[in-house]
Amino acid sequence: MANSHVYEAAAGFLDGLRMARLREQIKAHLREGARALQFEPSDEEPFYVEISDTETQIGKGKKYAPNLEAGLHITGDGDALKTLFTGEMSLAEGIYSHKIRIAGYRQREPIMVWFSKLLRLGFGIND
Repeated sequence: MANSHVYEAAAGFLDGLRMARLREQIKAHLREGARALQFEPSDEEPFYVEISDTETQIGKGKKYAPNLEAGLHITGDGDALKTLFTGEMSLAEGIYSHKIRIAGYRQREPIMVWFSKLLRLGFGIND
């Protein structure tokens, strides 16, 4: 799929989280601490997501370093990254299939688990 527009899929997902904020599970999960997610699609413009308390922001232009302490630096092609935000592929599936890469993933497991849970909550998938 050429020109997958992963940024728009991510923005739509975050808008859905904002509308679902009435669900206490999502609110509580977002309060677990500030996080930054840097997405670098190989075939699209990079973008970031900042999450602090219950606020979420998405934008282009700022680039976080791959070794960001409280964040993830996620790369892959736009199609693969888009599937995270459409629910077609989980974070674990993307990593295990090598479609998605996370810099320093061995030291980032708690944040990866946090992001994976955020995706599941956003799609209404309970643990």
